[in-house]
Amino acid sequence: LVGLVNLVFTVLAILSIDRLGRRPLLIVGITGITACMLLLAYGFASEETNPVLILVGILGFVASFAISLGPVMWVLFSELFPNQVRGLAISFAGLINSAVSFTVQLVFPWELENLGSSVTFLIYGVFALLGLAIVVRLLPETKGKSLEQLETELVHRGNEFLAAINAEGKK
Repeated sequence: LVGLVNLVFTVLAILSIDRLGRRPLLIVGITGITACMLLLAYGFASEETNPVLILVGILGFVASFAISLGPVMWVLFSELFPNQVRGLAISFAGLINSAVSFTVQLVFPWELENLGSSVTFLIYGVFALLGLAIVVRLLPETKGKSLEQLETELVHRGNEFLAAINAEGKK
């Protein structure tokens, strides 16, 4: 069932990424991930564990990830990095992604044993909420823009960001 949900929602992401855009898919998906992590935290905190609630939380997480972070991030990486560093930057992003995945898989059993299921999923829900805030605040939409347009816009945004930081530092 998990594999089927993953397949269906990955195909939906592939079919809709150019029509709906990267940012909306990420916002919807990370919102779903946050809700499912919090649902799992609630489900495990209850006096009597409800297996249907837990299954819905797990399948909802898989669906939300498969329609957003799973495929969309790789498309964004190829669009957001400048041509001169794209290959190296995507490789580095892949390394970081693998390292974080490894760390989560390494730490997850320890968290379950020492913190409990509810607190563990609550922590992941909070991280998902932080990720959602970052995407909503900082991520531009890249749909329908050429790589050159994106590079110009991102350099401009970066310069504005640095100018704002410098202005704050001088206060």
